Amino acid sequence: MTKEHNLSDRLSTVEAQHGVAHALASIYLGNSFESIERDSGGWCEVRSSSTNGDPETTARIALAGPCADLAKELRDGEDVDPDQRGREIYGDETYEDYQVTMMLRAVDNWMYDALDAEEDEANDVVRTDGWVERVAPWTYAFVAVNYDLVVEGSRMLMEADDVLAYEPFVDRFKDRIVTVTPADLVDPARLLKWAPLDSVDKAIAEHNEY
Repeated sequence: MTKEHNLSDRLSTVEAQHGVAHALASIYLGNSFESIERDSGGWCEVRSSSTNGDPETTARIALAGPCADLAKELRDGEDVDPDQRGREIYGDETYEDYQVTMMLRAVDNWMYDALDAEEDEANDVVRTDGWVERVAPWTYAFVAVNYDLVVEGSRMLMEADDVLAYEPFVDRFKDRIVTVTPADLVDPARLLKWAPLDSVDKAIAEHNEY
């Protein structure tokens, strides 16, 4: 699906964090790129990314942006007292219930990103090429443990007028990226186990049959 966007507008925080998450995953997984900026569809992505040809690596980098969108939404809600917001937002849910609900909504959106994509469109979900179920827990964990860098990088990008070259970005962040440990995977795996990740991969397969 093509994103309608006025390209003269400045990047929002969400958009900037999306692009930076792609960039951090690219660096960590050994890929370089030309810059972080908007693509022709209005999305904040890495431009002219190199690739080692490994489909799992490609999928992890592609899904990092959508995982950053989800991480921001969850972080924005984590300090809110359900009793103060009441049934209008949470109903009788705990915060963990809320997290599961948001995970389910995100995965549902990923499925429709694949189903609604045009024949020649390669959005983030389509670029995973059917690896979502296998890479989603690691990719979300990677974004979560590096979220402070995602935020810092998004500010750097916005201060650079929404176009940031590879060299200053990699110089600032390469040695600071945190490695995902088995302990970091526990919560994402637990929360995502309720989400029909296989439906996203099936939708991608259907899209690829165009």
